[in-house]
Amino acid sequence: ASEPFGALIGWIIIKSTGSDMSEVAYGILFGIIGGIMIMIVLSEILPTAFSFDPKDRYVTNSILAGMAVMASSLCLFRA
Repeated sequence: ASEPFGALIGWIIIKSTGSDMSEVAYGILFGIIGGIMIMIVLSEILPTAFSFDPKDRYVTNSILAGMAVMASSLCLFRA
C-alpha cells in the first residue's frame, strides 16, 4: 500500500521542479531511494540471510564480495 503513496510523492516532486527535473531534484530523489534501499537491506534482508546461515560461513564473505564488485565497477566506469 505504500508504493502508490511513494509514487504520488515522487510525481509531486517531479512536477514541482518544472517541465524538466533539475540536478538537485535528481539528487534528492536518488538520495531518498538509496536510503530506503539501505534500510530494507539492514532491517530485512541481512537478518534473514543470517538466520539461514547461523554459523556465518557464507553471508559475510558474500557481502564483502558484493561490495568489491560494486567498488570495482565504479572504478572501471569512472575511467
